[in-house]
Amino acid sequence: IIDNGEVIKTYADKSRYIVFDNFILDMMNKKFIIYQEIDNNSFLDDLQNIEKVTITKLENNCRKINIITNEGEVFLTINHLNKLIGYENKNITILKDGFLKHNQTLEKLDVPNVTEIGNYVLFYNFNLEELNLPNIQKIGHSFLSKNEILKSFNANKLIEIGCGVLRSNKNLKKLVLPNIKEIGDDFVFQNFDLEEIYLPKLEIVGNFFLDKNRKLTKVNLPSLKEVGDYFISRNICLEQFIAPNLTIIRKNFLECNQRLKKLCLPSVLEIDEYFMSENNSLIYLSLPNVLRVASRFLIQNEELFALNIPRVKVIGEFALFSNKKLEYLNISNNVRYGESFLETHPSNNNIKINQKLK
Repeated sequence: IIDNGEVIKTYADKSRYIVFDNFILDMMNKKFIIYQEIDNNSFLDDLQNIEKVTITKLENNCRKINIITNEGEVFLTINHLNKLIGYENKNITILKDGFLKHNQTLEKLDVPNVTEIGNYVLFYNFNLEELNLPNIQKIGHSFLSKNEILKSFNANKLIEIGCGVLRSNKNLKKLVLPNIKEIGDDFVFQNFDLEEIYLPKLEIVGNFFLDKNRKLTKVNLPSLKEVGDYFISRNICLEQFIAPNLTIIRKNFLECNQRLKKLCLPSVLEIDEYFMSENNSLIYLSLPNVLRVASRFLIQNEELFALNIPRVKVIGEFALFSNKKLEYLNISNNVRYGESFLETHPSNNNIKINQKLK
């Protein structure tokens, strides 16, 4: 161990001590020592009451440490640089807050019976490429938040995901979570190339969900009820979005989705500002149950021909600003309009109000 340029000889006996990351395994006394306590790390919670330690040499100067406790076996793999690269534990059911938060090198995580992951688990990990969690049901905030390269994520029983999970991921192409119901902010926030998603039970999603995605062309979320700000905004390929149970829409929903042609939102009641701004392909839109529309609704939408909003009571300022082709508008007679509603339409006096679309 070298600490501030000084060689620490206390743990130099390799026949007794194994040093990795900021942990020291004392094989004589069968216990772990934390050399530097960075912050809360629950890694050692399941490595108490050690009964036996054996070491197997692997190729490339790696070592596999088999630790037997009164609760079962744990396998740790250490590379030639004394960094933890593998963790296997068939008995653990919860990865508590801060578990291996500062470990950057883990390549294999085998915890098949884990049902819950706490906050900041593996926060700084960079090397994990595949993750199989067959029994996981809940993941807390910032799990694998710095990992960019994860390409396989299997968690079929997962129900809830906190904020910042897989925030930096750039490598996932397919996301299948058949039982997920709630997802927090910034989930796969920087993944621009996700090509396929299957989230049939998703009900609530936070801010920046799939923001700036460049590959999704169709999204069907049959159970979705509420979305946060910047929901699939700035997607350049999305052509179809269906969410029959969505009721609450926040700011910048589908903003700059220039190719979107089909939008099905029959249950929406409230829409926040910048809804579908700068779309250039949507021709017809029906929002049969919407009651309130905030400012800048459908601004710079140059192709919209017909709009059905028969129950709306409030429309914010600059709604339909810069629209040039609207001809049919089905709207209530008792609406409170904001400033500049349809003001820039070249022929707003000729728009057919509450007439049947031919």
